[in-house]
Amino acid sequence: MIDIQYTTQCTDIKNQTYIIQLMRDDEAQVWIAVSDEIPMVLEHESLDILKQRVELATPELLELNGLPGNGFVLDFQITDIKTLAPHG
Repeated sequence: MIDIQYTTQCTDIKNQTYIIQLMRDDEAQVWIAVSDEIPMVLEHESLDILKQRVELATPELLELNGLPGNGFVLDFQITDIKTLAPHG
């Protein structure tokens, strides 16, 4: 089994960077996006759709938490790939 983790940096117009981690939960068969800084927890079966959800939710969540929610850039990068032994 391969575990791939993406880290997304959300940089706003004031050059503040927020980290969003995307990881695969093989047991639940979903991708999860998590950020303690924004805060955010999203999930979806499709990585591509999850990325779209992150792009749509980020400005709203930033604004709801009193942070600048416009003029940001998301940069999805693979940051960690691990080969895991199967459970059991």
